[in-house]
Amino acid sequence: MSRCYSQLTLADRRRLRHLVERKVPINEMARQLGYILFSSTTSE
Repeated sequence: MSRCYSQLTLADRRRLRHLVERKVPINEMARQLGYILFSSTTSE
């Protein structure tokens, strides 16, 4: 199974840095950046 990775823009990286500094949870970071993360407990 292959995965598709997209590059983060400079603006995304800056926003991500600020979110990390504020200790925002990963799922919230992804939501704010427009990505969807799936829990490892979801069934396929």
